[in-house]
Amino acid sequence: MKNLFKRIIAAITAATLAAGSVPLNMTASAQLAPVKANGHGMLSSVSEEYIGYIDSGEGDKVGVAPSMLDMSYLGESYAQLTQTANKKFPSSYDLRDYGRVSPVENQSPYGTCWSFASLGTIESQLITQFTDISFSKKHLVWNSYENEYMREFFNGVRSKEDFADPYNMGGFDSLATATLAEWNGPVYSYRLPYDKDDTDEHLTGESDFHLTDVYFATANTYITDGYDNILEKEVSENIIKELVSEYGASTISFCSDDAYYNNEYYTFFCYDENKVSDHAVSVVGWDDGFSREKFGTSDDTRPEKDGAWLIKNSWGADWGDDGYFWLSYEDPTIGSVATYIVDSKDNYSNYYGVGKMWSLNASADTFYKDEDAKKYGYMSNIFTAKGDEQLEAVSFYTTDVNTQYEITVYTGTDKENPVSGSIASSGLTRTEKYPGYHTVELDKAVALKSGENFSIVVKLTNPQYEYPLPIETYFNGFYNSSPKYSDDGRVSMYSENGKDWNDVSELSYVTDGYTLCATGFCLSAFTNPLPESRIASENVRFSIIEGPVALGSKLELSGADEIWYSIDGGAAIRYTKPIILEKACTVSAWSKTNGSSGNIVSRTYTKAKSALTEYAIRYGDKKIYVTPDDYANENVIALPVGESGISIRPRGCDEITVDGKRVMSDEWSEEITLAPGESRDIVIKSSASGKDASEYTVKVTKRYIGYDKDKETIQYDESRFTVKDKDGNILADGDPVADFTKQEISVYDMNGELLATETTPKRYTINPAVKALVYSKEATLYTFSKNFVYSYSSDMSDAAALNEETIPLTPGKNIYLQRIADLNGFASEVLCIEVPERPAAPENVKAKPGPDYIGIDGNGVYEYRIKGQDNWVSDSDYIMGLDSDTEYTVEVRKKATDSEFTSDIATVTVRTVKGVIVPVYFTYYATVVLSDEKEFTTLGENVIEYDEKDLEKFGYVFTRASKATVNITEENGKYVSDKNYVIFDVSPAVDNSDKTTRVVYCDAFTGDVVDEGIVTYAYHTIFNIDNLDCPEGYEHYQYELKSRNDAITKLLYIDGKWYPADSEIVLLIEKLPVIKVKIVDENRNTVYEYNEYAPYGEHEAEADIPEGYTAVSDENFTVSVTRDENGRLISNISEFVVTVKNDSEKPEEPDKPEKPEEPAKPEEPDKPEEPEQPVKPEEPAKPEKPAKPEEPAKPEQPVEPDKPTNPNTSGDIPFAAAAAPVVAVAVMISTVTARKRKK
Repeated sequence: MKNLFKRIIAAITAATLAAGSVPLNMTASAQLAPVKANGHGMLSSVSEEYIGYIDSGEGDKVGVAPSMLDMSYLGESYAQLTQTANKKFPSSYDLRDYGRVSPVENQSPYGTCWSFASLGTIESQLITQFTDISFSKKHLVWNSYENEYMREFFNGVRSKEDFADPYNMGGFDSLATATLAEWNGPVYSYRLPYDKDDTDEHLTGESDFHLTDVYFATANTYITDGYDNILEKEVSENIIKELVSEYGASTISFCSDDAYYNNEYYTFFCYDENKVSDHAVSVVGWDDGFSREKFGTSDDTRPEKDGAWLIKNSWGADWGDDGYFWLSYEDPTIGSVATYIVDSKDNYSNYYGVGKMWSLNASADTFYKDEDAKKYGYMSNIFTAKGDEQLEAVSFYTTDVNTQYEITVYTGTDKENPVSGSIASSGLTRTEKYPGYHTVELDKAVALKSGENFSIVVKLTNPQYEYPLPIETYFNGFYNSSPKYSDDGRVSMYSENGKDWNDVSELSYVTDGYTLCATGFCLSAFTNPLPESRIASENVRFSIIEGPVALGSKLELSGADEIWYSIDGGAAIRYTKPIILEKACTVSAWSKTNGSSGNIVSRTYTKAKSALTEYAIRYGDKKIYVTPDDYANENVIALPVGESGISIRPRGCDEITVDGKRVMSDEWSEEITLAPGESRDIVIKSSASGKDASEYTVKVTKRYIGYDKDKETIQYDESRFTVKDKDGNILADGDPVADFTKQEISVYDMNGELLATETTPKRYTINPAVKALVYSKEATLYTFSKNFVYSYSSDMSDAAALNEETIPLTPGKNIYLQRIADLNGFASEVLCIEVPERPAAPENVKAKPGPDYIGIDGNGVYEYRIKGQDNWVSDSDYIMGLDSDTEYTVEVRKKATDSEFTSDIATVTVRTVKGVIVPVYFTYYATVVLSDEKEFTTLGENVIEYDEKDLEKFGYVFTRASKATVNITEENGKYVSDKNYVIFDVSPAVDNSDKTTRVVYCDAFTGDVVDEGIVTYAYHTIFNIDNLDCPEGYEHYQYELKSRNDAITKLLYIDGKWYPADSEIVLLIEKLPVIKVKIVDENRNTVYEYNEYAPYGEHEAEADIPEGYTAVSDENFTVSVTRDENGRLISNISEFVVTVKNDSEKPEEPDKPEKPEEPAKPEEPDKPEEPEQPVKPEEPAKPEKPAKPEEPAKPEQPVEPDKPTNPNTSGDIPFAAAAAPVVAVAVMISTVTARKRKK
């Protein structure tokens, strides 16, 4: 079974209690797995990354965020594309060589990388036509989160406070797709610039282009043997190469931890497979020969093979290699890949959608083995026409590679049956190569009347993946199945056969108390106005988006069988071949259906201007990046005298010259040299046939004077020039100018004629704000670039370089910081960052000891630890698990604040209280459902008593006494209790026998369904491995590793009502080894045989000898069960044979010749007449073994508390001394505590 453990069940976790934990304090956690729905069908599993995202701290939810959708299966699906796998691509490729990449931007200060990556792919698609294209990343982020719909979608995952700062909530491709698919963006950057403080909410719902397709891929493609063992693995380079070369940049995510970055070669390779992706970027090229030696620092930290992706980052052009870096093909953290495609914003007028967020996949049938899945299904959305329109296209997601779809449209349908009414369009069957979002034009337009119901029915058939239907599902809080803002599911239906339909809400299920709401299938409809003729006729599609084009371009029209067009309002022409756009013009086109004309669609085309997408200027170690936003500004370069000239690197898709010489896109020109005092206008020209040429001028003047920035002296050729300061004093070559910063000085030739006036370099200054310190981290607040050095000496004698890092602090030791000199200025004055001393150690510390714990009274000011321990504990917590009446050395210090370091350490001696703690368990049918503990420091009899109200808040009541006594005595100087624990019998306050959970038992190795059934909560509120039995011959998978404290499923008590935590669970079990026990007589004839099932471990066993027989060989045997290399249980023996003798043969024993001297023995045959012997077979023990299956009569167990005769045990039921209580938990919070462990 493929991906068994990912598909069948996620790790079942529950917050559990053991003796000594915080009393009666339970917490819920999510169990997210594919589960059969209430009706038919089932949902795919939630991604493990998303589960981790839910469980992570708020500080971790920045940057790229994982989708709920688990797309790991795509690796195996893409492995089937042998044609793509065998396709030949160049060994290296760079979109920048073709002018197909927009300029690098800087996402700082927000966690919005995902918006830069996704919109960057669209910019890459359009940039050859719109060379200055740039979309608003801020608009995409804002509109992805700031609406009631998305707030509801993330209910239970993100807090209300998160939405106050949407720019740091993180994002993912399916979120960007959902936002753009409903025409909420993209918009041009100038409409909402990234640096604009306020968001223009009037732009909500605005878009300058319409999204039509998104192709999803994965970086890792592999084939397994069906049990997660990889048989063949190859990095799926060809899939990504195909997307990048055909469509432009694609998004990709990876782990951006600096620990895996090589600053020398600008490379990333995370060799830790346990890391996850946290940053979204754009793939813009590749190099198969990129050396593995350029990654990491040693063989252990490098990939096995050469090859890397060229990545465009969003951390600014001054980071990495001009904003780019290389990512190894083999990086294990690489996440999903996506390519976005758009069209003109007027392709359709209206959008009808239900499921906006592709969050999970669904099957229309139920299966537990992948090979049993049908891999096809029908989905439908029913809409109501907003006006007289014509339906022209539908959109939906496909979940597999080479998914086949069939689209049928019905009109006049009712809301209960999507295939009612009339078939208006059918037979549209095609295959989508890439999984993802697709817009499909219908073969013919369908007329719709205002107010009329119409349905879109799509049959999806996957070749590989078992869940073909794309669906929107999300956590909607505890048992809240009525979304307010999301669609209620009444218009979304699914079917296995296309005839019998189920409401999408039937796919919803409850998991660990959360309702996983299924709100709609991701299936949308697009319409345009009905033509004046009132006869539906398709709108014409244009192959070129409206805007600038190269004259001579071919324009193709499509969308209808008969198309007419005119140019600039001229005569109507029947379309038969591509239109050559020979001039700027407006092309109007319309279709004809049965002689009736459709809507006129017009596109205006202007003559394109050949333009650069960006260019860069380089001299010395300095680079200046010029983007279209800067083109209007004059570019003036003052070249230092020490630099010989400049080079220019243009990027564009046309022919480029620099200073009259041809230069390829993304290559540096030859250096253009200048003499001192020389000025030149360097022209960059971009030109192409059919386009107007563009020229960009860089004005360069080489200074007469240079400076030694370290010595702060002037440099010039005294044989050719004379230099004077503003007062007329001559400055000789090598004179200091430290006192002449930013002052005018004059340059004269040898004849005294003034040649130029220049300004001496500035002196850098440092913003005093950088003095801010983070006392808790003992480091500076600000991160410093490589332009800074620091020292602990005021003379900077031991200065150390910085490189995008903070400065570590030593209390009482000042830091001296300096901005170093470069071409633009002298070094700054040394800035002293005063670092205060560490505060004095606290005094008069008050300890709060108990029998097994120590606390500190500090009101949140202190932290402490037992001397010798590493971790500090807040004074709001206790250090637990200590010995009673024992002296400990405790270290205490004040916590760091916004203005102080942690203090020096105070040492105090604390003795724990002489006493004992007695755990208290509240059991319901032998399962612990709540726990508490009581502390006793007084010898003698002590009373434990609870009030009924203590349990009411948990939904329980006492079924027996709520009071017990314990006797505390002293032994060997320690207090001990006469009871290890006290147990009270409780039960739910209401009958829960009507509440059930379906249990499916699956073989962990084969995936086969062994058994299935319903468990009721009539006698349990918690099921764990000890009270949820397995089918005969099976045991819970890896039973020996599981905790008896872990709940498999349970009831939850929420707002005064009980609810099953899960509507269904899939339980992994494994077959136990079988030992055949054979009872044979002395002639080796079989007397009796039976099977014993042996669990993991070593066990002593005794053969079951039938009545009337006596063993004459050893009837005891040892079974040792271990695991083989595949993890299966194996036994050291498979058969055990015992030889027996029939007891009726005993009278013949006196005839044995070896004992003739015993004449009295022959009379022994009378012994069989003794009454005990014949009656022995009627002993109940052995015959009643078969009756063991009736043990489920455990409901009778509450009577057992009567057994104890100890008069001091009133109300408690002590377990056998060797048995530890089963500690399981319910999801509740209590204030019933004997003492608080947290404040």
